[in-house]
Amino acid sequence: MEEATEEERRELAEETESLSIALRMAEADATRLEALAGRRAAEQMREALYRAERRIEELQMQTRNQLAEMEQRLNVALMMADEDVDCPKLPWIEKSRSKTASQDQYRLFFVCPATLQVADTNGGEGYDVFLPRPSLHALAPALLLTIHALRSRLGCGLAVGLPLLVHRPNRSPAAVRRAELSALDALERQLPPPQGPRMASQPLDTAPSSVYKTLRSMIESEDPGLSQCGLARTEAVDGTVAWVRPGMVAQSFAAEGKPALGRIEVIAVQLQA
Repeated sequence: MEEATEEERRELAEETESLSIALRMAEADATRLEALAGRRAAEQMREALYRAERRIEELQMQTRNQLAEMEQRLNVALMMADEDVDCPKLPWIEKSRSKTASQDQYRLFFVCPATLQVADTNGGEGYDVFLPRPSLHALAPALLLTIHALRSRLGCGLAVGLPLLVHRPNRSPAAVRRAELSALDALERQLPPPQGPRMASQPLDTAPSSVYKTLRSMIESEDPGLSQCGLARTEAVDGTVAWVRPGMVAQSFAAEGKPALGRIEVIAVQLQA
């Protein structure tokens, strides 16, 4: 085998050096492309987050507008009942827990119109009431009003404190809200639909005074003065009278009046870049 000449060795060295330079340039180009790709991906991510934040702001504005309309309708509903029917206006019922209770046996609770949460009625046990189908349907207008109010709070990511979930530990807040929403849907399915044409999402206007007379008569013998209803009859500075949670809630309502009824704070959502 012939030995390579000096010129051939030089040409080989030059070719090797050229290939080495080309390789280094290719590696540098690859590094620059990776950096550009990373910056582009970051820009795309920031753009997506910006669009998502703008959409959340739009949804929050829509929710505030819907809640403002609902508050107004709820205020009207709470104040339109006759003066002589003096009782809480937002009832909630659940099936009795007693193993010996009949199918028509329920527990009756009241909801605070200022916080839209279930009150500690009768020490958290509720009133024991017998509601065959005709009686249940007679209460339907007030129950539908309650369902609508509680659903608006749940729609803002806030629990309403339904008693059937109180003794079930280790549930996440989201699971509690889902269970509460299911309970609202289940009760609504038992009730006749509101009279007259309306959209499913349209707030109810009011419940007839006859409904509250029926409601008051159901608990008159068990709690004549409604001292165990979990709410306190409170008159505000603007003359508005409502049954609200005692303590700080009642004090706030007394100072603010009608605007304090049915108010819900929208939960702000912040995205991290």
